[in-house]
Amino acid sequence: MASKPISSLIVLVDIERLSERPDVVQAELRRSMNEMVRSALSDTGLRWEDCHHKDRDDGMLLLLPQASPVDLLGGFVRELDGELRVHRRSHTPLYAMRLRVAIHHGFVLRDPDGWVGSAIQTAAWLVGADAARRALQDLPDAHLVVVIGDELHEAVVMQGHPAIDDRAFREVLLDATKPEIRAWIAVVGPAASGASTAAGPSEQTEPAAPRRPTERNRPSGRPEHVGNLFEGPVTVQRDVIGQQYNDGRRPR
Repeated sequence: MASKPISSLIVLVDIERLSERPDVVQAELRRSMNEMVRSALSDTGLRWEDCHHKDRDDGMLLLLPQASPVDLLGGFVRELDGELRVHRRSHTPLYAMRLRVAIHHGFVLRDPDGWVGSAIQTAAWLVGADAARRALQDLPDAHLVVVIGDELHEAVVMQGHPAIDDRAFREVLLDATKPEIRAWIAVVGPAASGASTAAGPSEQTEPAAPRRPTERNRPSGRPEHVGNLFEGPVTVQRDVIGQQYNDGRRPR
């Protein structure tokens, strides 16, 4: 008998360019990623024991049926950014780690080998999208990129939760053959050193088609001060807008 579906938040974490590293480096990066994710969850008030988790080729899958999306999009992302900051300061470029993180929600089923469901496939599509990869490539100083679907953006990000800055996310079209499927991306990490390194008019990410004007879809005809999710401003035409985040948290 098939198991009953459960509703769960889904987190997929991928390490950038993991397969390009030597085997011993890959093993060390996967170990470090596991520790950082566990620490970020704990510091957000989420218990590792309450998560279903499974290794993936370049990262890991997390299912959190009891978690709030506000905790994941707010505290968890902030804590994971802090873990990556510490890692960058203490490792050589060969061991540098940057992450792509997809956060999604849907129904999943358990089978003898783990968990399955179209929602997991959607999360995998989000985290592996070219737009997510290019977002990191365009900002070398960034630590991670967060990708979410349109439904989660509308139902959670745009609802005014203090822990989440809705301006941090920019809308992208992930697949030109499916214009009805949209996603939202926020880049996290140190601010770009200048407009030339930020996602400006020459960026390759496919912009989303125009939508009906709304308060959340304001015209952007003039340059404005933008930055990333937790750092200071950079002047470009369009990028991720965010609050400043003070890294002077607990000693490491």
